[in-house]
Amino acid sequence: VSVWAALRAGWRAPLPTKYDTVKARLTVSALAWWQPLLRGAVRMLGSLPYARLPGGLPPLSRPVLFPRRWSWSGMRRSLCFWSSEGLSRDDLLEALQSDTEQTGRPLSAGDGWQDWDLEYVASPFWSEQVTTMTEYHSADDRLTRVRIEARPTVLTIAWKILGVVAFVFAWQSAEIFEAWQLWSLFFAAFFLPSAVRVVRLARVRRRCLRIARELGFRVAG
Repeated sequence: VSVWAALRAGWRAPLPTKYDTVKARLTVSALAWWQPLLRGAVRMLGSLPYARLPGGLPPLSRPVLFPRRWSWSGMRRSLCFWSSEGLSRDDLLEALQSDTEQTGRPLSAGDGWQDWDLEYVASPFWSEQVTTMTEYHSADDRLTRVRIEARPTVLTIAWKILGVVAFVFAWQSAEIFEAWQLWSLFFAAFFLPSAVRVVRLARVRRRCLRIARELGFRVAG
């Protein structure tokens, strides 16, 4: 029934004359069939972690019934800044952008559709994304939370996949390679990108701390 409804939607879709081909209508039908499935799946993945379980279930049932989504990053850094002068995330983000422009480091600002505010893209292996939010308390009291997250680039994923393939090939050809060569290959494939990630996260964290202190924030955590 779903396939028939999708084919019907593709057949009835108003297309410009120069694009009105069988391939175009089949593409529209495929999109009509896939879109509600993808939308429903993303909604479930986003809502299940925050759903309420029925009473009486054992505590260990939550990871089974409502699994958390796995993050590609694997590493985050969180900071909290307190201000009694009305400073908020906008002031911190503006100062971070100004500092980056002066130092010449590549920086991309989100346009509102991403789940981050700023992204550092200097490393070929990782991009560091800064996400902020501000809690408004009484008077001019503000608590600004900052999350710094490293996410792998396509190069990192390809590096790890090629590293696994090379390690398996070398393992099968053990008479050609020495043991130290095998483990060196394994280390380069898995720990070199991770070492770069640790260094870059620490660098972005220090930059956030420095700029926050210069603005007058007090580190709360």
